[in-house]
Amino acid sequence: MIRVNAGLTLDLMQSLPKAQVHLAFSVDRQTFDAVLDRLRERAIPYGGEPFELDGRVAANAYGARGMADAVFFYDPDRHNLELRVYVKS
Repeated sequence: MIRVNAGLTLDLMQSLPKAQVHLAFSVDRQTFDAVLDRLRERAIPYGGEPFELDGRVAANAYGARGMADAVFFYDPDRHNLELRVYVKS
């Protein structure tokens, strides 16, 4: 396990998964926008739904902690990654 900060730990897998994995990350707006910029610069397909790489961002989509902007994309091993920035009320 790796502690990233007071509110986040990463539990690393000890062996390769038998199927694709979905990993979701809650980030701040600056990080979200920076990752989105990098996806666009590198022409990495992304989308607003887990398996629809349609080049859009889901705005105010409901998630585990409420409303958030979200973007989904695949890592090089084809694991589905999700970034969320929660809307402050």
